[in-house]
Amino acid sequence: MLVDAGLRVTYNVWKPNNTVYKKSDPGPPDFRITVIDARETKVPTLAELGGLMATMPYQPPKENAQLYAKLRQGYKNVILAVVDQGVTSYLRIVDSGIGREKLYERTGGPPKGKRGGGSNRGRGRGRGR
Repeated sequence: MLVDAGLRVTYNVWKPNNTVYKKSDPGPPDFRITVIDARETKVPTLAELGGLMATMPYQPPKENAQLYAKLRQGYKNVILAVVDQGVTSYLRIVDSGIGREKLYERTGGPPKGKRGGGSNRGRGRGRGR
């Protein structure tokens, strides 16, 4: 009888422009990927995903990162690659610290763009008012 080992990381992936990568000491990977065959396995349960996330190392985001990047990257993350007859769908599973991040505090000013807002001067071909 086969015993299900649960979900585990299939591939560790490093970005090609990583200047600190050494074959003898690669450092932490940029992405951890778990491959799932959609035809052979069912949708992972919460317990299976929790077991997978328990094997991931704790990597908090940078302190000076923007709030959205902190929530997207999370403290632990893994990418599920679900393969269905050659079509691959990628899902990022993240243990983000929503309770740890202060959503009500803003550290930066408003976003800066090339144009100011509100004014309609100099745009369009209609007559000026």
